Formats: sequence, structure tokens, C-alpha cells
Amino acid sequence: MRLNAIIHDIASKCPDGGDMVIDAFYYASEKHRGQRRKSGEPYIVHPVRVAQIIANEFHIMDTFLLCAALLHDVVEDVEDVALEDIERQFGKTVAELVDGCTKDLFHFKDQVYVKVLLSASKYLGVLVIKMADRLHNLRTLHYLAQPKRRRIAQETIDIYVPLAVILNMYNVKREFYNLTLTELYPRKSRRILNHVKKVGESPEIVEIRNRLVRAFENFPARVEVRSRVKGLGSYYDHNTMTLDIGNAENYVDFTVVIYDNDPMLCYQALGVVNSAFVPQRSTIRDFIANPKQNGYQSIHVRIKYDTGETSKPQRGEQNRNQDEDEKQSNFLVKIRTQKMDEWAMYGILRRWYEDKRFFREEHNDEIARFLQDLAKYSNPGERRKVLKSSQLEEIAVYTPKGDQYFFPKGSIVLDFAYKIHSQLGDCCSGALIGNRKLLPTDPLENEATIKVLTHATSVMIDPEAEALCKTAKAKIGVSKLLQKQRKRYALNYGREIFDQILDFLDIRTVDMSPDVMKKMFEQLGFDNEKSLLEHLGQDLISPKELIKVIRDAIPDGNRIKLDKLKLEGQHCPVFKISIGQLDRVVHKFAQCCSPYPGQEGCIGVLSERGVTIHRPYCNNPMERHNLPADRLVKINWLSDNPWDTPLVFRTIIKDVRPGQFLLDWQHSREFEILHIEQRKDKHGRVSTLLSVTLNSLEEAKEFFKKLNQLYPKVTIEQYKSKLRLMDCN
Repeated sequence: MRLNAIIHDIASKCPDGGDMVIDAFYYASEKHRGQRRKSGEPYIVHPVRVAQIIANEFHIMDTFLLCAALLHDVVEDVEDVALEDIERQFGKTVAELVDGCTKDLFHFKDQVYVKVLLSASKYLGVLVIKMADRLHNLRTLHYLAQPKRRRIAQETIDIYVPLAVILNMYNVKREFYNLTLTELYPRKSRRILNHVKKVGESPEIVEIRNRLVRAFENFPARVEVRSRVKGLGSYYDHNTMTLDIGNAENYVDFTVVIYDNDPMLCYQALGVVNSAFVPQRSTIRDFIANPKQNGYQSIHVRIKYDTGETSKPQRGEQNRNQDEDEKQSNFLVKIRTQKMDEWAMYGILRRWYEDKRFFREEHNDEIARFLQDLAKYSNPGERRKVLKSSQLEEIAVYTPKGDQYFFPKGSIVLDFAYKIHSQLGDCCSGALIGNRKLLPTDPLENEATIKVLTHATSVMIDPEAEALCKTAKAKIGVSKLLQKQRKRYALNYGREIFDQILDFLDIRTVDMSPDVMKKMFEQLGFDNEKSLLEHLGQDLISPKELIKVIRDAIPDGNRIKLDKLKLEGQHCPVFKISIGQLDRVVHKFAQCCSPYPGQEGCIGVLSERGVTIHRPYCNNPMERHNLPADRLVKINWLSDNPWDTPLVFRTIIKDVRPGQFLLDWQHSREFEILHIEQRKDKHGRVSTLLSVTLNSLEEAKEFFKKLNQLYPKVTIEQYKSKLRLMDCN
């Protein structure tokens, strides 16, 4: 069919007649004139196919969305077209959608990624267009060079597939997997597809389906029973990035669709299934009472099918065939109403399809919040993990009141606490299973009843917790706590540096009047003093830059004392910060030079992640990170007071055996050594790993000073609160 015929067919189905869709087609055709794709086709073919996917496969007949699909590459690829032109011609809504789609959005290090996620949280249509765009690009992937094909395929698996899961776009997810995995693993894909074909033709599958059909003959509503052979995606392991038959949990699923929208019939249908087949223990998942984040609802139950065969494998084959036999007889049955089934197939798209319109004030608040939080996420490396976690195998956990929640396998107590409520996660100090206490970072147990323990206020959290969490809400919640913790220290460090800057400039605090401060904030782009000090304490603004701004903000009457310093030719001094209590979230001991707490003359590098401490004459910050001397800070150790909580330091002494250490240390009884063990690296070199309890900065200084006098290679691997290590036992 010719392109204009496709567009006129789509436009004729739009509720408003689709005149604007036709106008958008001719506008895009004119602007893309002369441009061609790698296939040799005119470029306009691509936006037309994207609009066609949205209309015919996603079943969305929204004029604004279809216009934006046709125009989504115009601003990016045509030099003389700006967003203002799109807005003038097609309105603000279409322009905002096009703006959200401009540039390749899912490069995590690009600011474009943040912009698009924020746009998508307001208009999910941005993601709908990108899904259709990626789908057409994958269908024409063979025209590209192999390296680019593989890059696009892997990016799709890492980013677009999880987003399809989050939006519950099942058909799109399945096709994404099939198109990408056949590109990345061509030989394994062929073998698995042959296996899938054999499984689908198996007489056992026909028998199970027929038995289910017979079981529902007297059911009070019409029932359809479908069997579905798992696609390639079920054989892909995101953690190991492998495609293998052994990765699939089972090979075939069955769906029972009830053509009545009364959810109570689903529970009745569960009884029918359980009477026809014996359910596996602890496998019932009620997603009707507790829908998934994306709105998915069904009841899941796993059944076993007894083939009736009595022959057993020979002894040598038994272990090898056990897992295979288990998967061949393990089947998942999903029970849902017709409306639930439509949502399961189309997800968030179904809402637009039902309403015949695109823009809703309440498209999906939870997904919108998730996209907003993901866009603001401080750790780019964890973003992919957040998305991948949406596809992990699920476990069921209960509250003391009996409410059931589902989590990815490997989830921890913090995942559970944040699922219940954000404030509960922020104040979580652990949990109870019966009388057994769990730490916030301990894993959840399937089918366990969990009671969350809390502090009255937000708790100090370990930095490892962010990586251990499996759910997006918990990861983002922990990330915010870590940011809050770091900003609290940054505020103090920024205030110290700011006061030293005023001393350096010989300015009294009274000279910094509200007018001077306001002028300074405006020039630097800050709203208030707290924001300025936090940025200063994170080295997001340099002292040298701040000095220049202060000089410009001081009134003429006070400027004479500043001019006497001749700051233009004077080198900015190195300022200092004070450290007493150690916090693992903020204070890190550099591995390049292995400093120790309390060591004289240490220097620090400030960043958004805290303070990295170096030995006095370490050149690494200036040479490797290209930092000038005035971007470093001097460490002023506060050794007067004991630590609030004793700390346990895990320390490595290289090229020293434990026996030698004990011999050298036999007269030093004043320090509490908790554990000593021998460690070998991959080259066979022996080291001693020891854990020691220290109660104050002065004690730490004394311990490590003595250790460094005995051995040339001493490194602090990590340190933790002793209280938390004791809780682990």
C-alpha cells in the first residue's frame, strides 16, 4: 500500500476525522525530502511505519500522538525546523511530544535521558512513540553494519524490554526479545526455537488444555483456555547475559480467560483448576487483590502434570535429566477476566484504547512517579539495575495482617519496607520473622511473614544497601537517604570553607548583608544560602569562583580592603575541613595511597559522593583527576571525643602471613582484634586480613600509625559500625 493511502486509512479511523494527521504526513514528507535510510528507502517511510504501528498494533487512534509519531524526527534531522515551528503548525501538545522524542533518549550519561523520562512522566505517549520507533528499527535492523546491530540489540534488551514490562506491553516485549536475541545469539536462538516448536507440538500440552476445557464445562460463565509456548525471552538470563534452554523456569503457560468481569469468578475458577490438577505448594499468586505496579491482574498457580510414565532413567542419566523433566511437567496457569486479559496483552496502551483519547490527568500515578524518580536518580550505574529488576522471578511475602506482596527474587528487607510506605523504608532498622531479627539488608524469604522494625527518625544507612535492593522504589529511596546524608556533611564542610573564605578576604560576617547575599545567589544561580553551602561542600562550585563573586557583590564602600589583596595575581589558598566521626557513606580512604584515620597532613577531594582522603603527598588527585591544588582541602582531624559507635575496620596487610603478624603484635594487647585470616590473590601472593574494633579517632590513629611502622603495605578495605556487625551474628 502506498504511504499516502496508509495515512488516509489511519486518519479515517481517528475520532476527529484525522485531518491534522494528514497535514502532519505532508509536512514531514516535505521536510524529509531527499533523506534516505540505510535500506535506500525514502526516510518518510520510517515515521509512517511508526504511526502505523501505533494505530494498527497498539490500537491507539489519538490524533496528537499520531501527528507526533509522524514528526518525531523532523526537529532532530532537519536543520531549518525548530520546535516553535511544530508548535505554530500543530499546537503545543504535539510539540511537547516531539520535544520528548528528540535525540536518542536512553543513553544514561546524556542529559537527554533525564529530559525524556521527565517528559514521559507527564506524557506517557513519549515512551509509546519510542517503543514503536524502536520496534520498526529492529524490524529493519538487517540493513545496518553488524557492530551497530549488536549495540542496538543489547540496548533494547537492557532498556526498552524492561520499560515494556513496566508498561505491561506484553506483545511488544515478546517481539523485542525475538528480534534482539536472534541477532545477539543466532546459533543458540535457532536451537531454542527448534526446541520451542517441539514443545508446542507435544501431545501433553494438548491433553492439559483439553482437561482444563472439560473441567470448565459447567462453569457459570464462558471460559477460554489458551496455551502459550514461552518465547526466546524466557530463556534469557539478564544477570549472566546468557541465552540457554536451562534458563527457562518452565516451557509452557496456560491462560484461563473468563468472559465476565466479576473478579470473584477468578477465585471460583482457581478451585476448578486445583480440582483438575494438584497445585504445587506455595505457588498461588493473587495479583487481583494485589495488582502489580503496572496494573496487571491475574491469579497465578503452578501445576504439575503426571505423564503416567513408570520408566525411570538409568542411574547415570538421572541427575542430568532431573531438571529437564521438572520443567517439562511444570506449568503456570493464569486465571483472569476478559478485561484483565486485555490489560495483560496491551498494558497501559489499553487505557488509551478504551478512552479513545490520549491525555489523561491520571494516566498512571505510580508509573509517573517511578519515571520521575528514575530521571532524578543520582547513581547512573544503578539505573540499568532498576530496570532489570522488573523481570526477576518473584517471591511472596506477607505482612502481620496477612496482606500479600510480591518481590523479585533476592529482594531485601528494605524492599519490603519501602513497598509498604516510603517513610517506613526511611526509618527501617530491620525486621522480624517470628522471633528472628533481620538487618535491613538481609534477604526476604519466600512465604515469610515480615514485621518491619523502625527508628523514630531516618536511620544511618550503609552505602551497599543501594546495590542490594532489587525494587526501583527501594533503590531510589535508599539513594535519596544517601544523598541526604551526604548533603548534611556537605553543608557543614561548605560552611567551614565559606567562613575561611571570608577570613581570607578579611571580610566580617556583618559585611555580608542580605542584599550582598541576594546578589551573590543570583549571580551563582542559587535560591538560598543552604544550597550554596552544599554545593561548596561538594566542590560543585570552587572557592576561587566564589571569591570572585563575593568581590563583585560587596558594595563599593567595602571594596577597598579587597583590592589591597590584589586577588587577580594571588593564588587561592587551600582550605580545610574538620572530620571527627567517620561515616562510610561520606568518608572514603583512597586505595592509591592508603591513608589512615588521624594521619597528619592528609588531603581530601570533595565530591557529591563525599570526601576521599589521601596521604599528604599523594599526587593522584592532581595528576589522575586533573585537579588543581586549590580544589583540594586539608583534613583537620577532631580527636577529642570518642565515636558515637565503635567501628570495625577490615584491614589488609600485604605480603605478610597471619603467623608473622601475630608474632609482631604479641605485645600489643590494648587493641581488640576480632578476626585474622590469610588471603591469597590470583598471583599466589599472601596477605593478612584482620578486623579490629576501634573506639575513637585517637585510638585509630595510634593503631594504624603502629601498623604502618611495622609494615609498608597496609590498606583499609572497609569499616562498619560494630553494632551492625554484631547484629549479623
